[in-house]
Amino acid sequence: MFRMNSNSPGQKVTAAALGAAIVQVLIWFVEVESDPIKIPAGVSAAITTIVVFAVGYLIPPGKKEQVVELSKPNTPLGRQAS
Repeated sequence: MFRMNSNSPGQKVTAAALGAAIVQVLIWFVEVESDPIKIPAGVSAAITTIVVFAVGYLIPPGKKEQVVELSKPNTPLGRQAS
């Protein structure tokens, strides 16, 4: 089993979450400022998904982020592999 070496969110995850929040605020701003424009929820969700994917893909992992192995494959958790 593998996991990150830290419990804090990775750089990619943080950037993607901020990207999603920024997209939602921008969509809200467009709807408020331009009265006749109403962006459908499905389009808003699709834009957010595309931005989150792009940001998560493009942002590199942090310098101190690495994946560590917790146990050997096919070994029940809590038991040491010999």
